[in-house]
Amino acid sequence: MVRSRLFWKVASGIDGQQAVAGTRVWNLDAICETKAVAELLALDVPVILAGDYNVMPTGLDAYKPERWRDDALFRPETKEAFHTLTGQGWTDALRRLHPRERIYTFWNQFRNAWRRDAELRIDHFLLAPAVAGRLQSAGVDCHVHGWEK
Repeated sequence: MVRSRLFWKVASGIDGQQAVAGTRVWNLDAICETKAVAELLALDVPVILAGDYNVMPTGLDAYKPERWRDDALFRPETKEAFHTLTGQGWTDALRRLHPRERIYTFWNQFRNAWRRDAELRIDHFLLAPAVAGRLQSAGVDCHVHGWEK
């Protein structure tokens, strides 16, 4: 956790893998069940949970959602765990300002996905109420992906 005068940023990474019958999506569950996440909300301070959650919460978050049905990133239990966070009071910054747009944060290297803007939104900024009320813009700087390495 990084703390500054203006906000706290909690970085989180969750590994998504192919879903196997009976396998629990424990990484995302662990974040939702953590008392610390609820305690952060109770502090009523500006907090942002930012990171690669490896979850596509809605069909808008995948170029072809039907292709991801059996992947841990799109499984019902994974989406449910993410919605548990938003149900606690965390605001999905991108969806708050762009509720019906297809905006992606990850592009596979195959089939020219970046140039076609055809991939996934798996990275999220979840805002505590103390920050959500101040949200003015949200987006993805896609052009950076095209920079030469």
